[in-house]
Amino acid sequence: MGRGQRHSKNAGAMGTEALTYNERKALGFGTVQERLGKDAQGNFDDCNLTNARVIQPMCTPGGVLYSKEAILKNLLAQKRENKRKLRLWEEQEQNRRDTEAENALVEEEERKEAFLRAQEHRSGAGA
Repeated sequence: MGRGQRHSKNAGAMGTEALTYNERKALGFGTVQERLGKDAQGNFDDCNLTNARVIQPMCTPGGVLYSKEAILKNLLAQKRENKRKLRLWEEQEQNRRDTEAENALVEEEERKEAFLRAQEHRSGAGA
C-alpha cells in the first residue's frame, strides 16, 4: 500500500494560495464587519410601507406591521395601476385585431387579383 498525498500539498485548492494575507484583506476575502447606524434600522413601531409611525396598526401573521391607512392607499394605487394596464392591453389587443383584419382583407384582395389574372391568362391562351 502506497503513501497518500500529504495534506499540505492540497492546501489552497481554492486559488488563494498565491495571495498573501494583506492581498486577501485588500480584495475583501473573509468576513466584512461593519457597524450599522441607527438610521439603517427602522423603529419597531414604524409602518413597513411608509416608514412612519403606525396610526392604526395592522399586523400580518408573519409579524410585519403596517398602518391601515397605508394599506388602503397602497391597494387603491395598485387597483388604479391595474386598471391602467388593462386599458393599455385592451387597446393593444384591439390594434392587433384591426391589423390582422386589414392583413386578411389585403390577402383576400391579392388572391382575387391572382385568380382574375389566371382566368385572363387562360382565356387569352385558349382563344
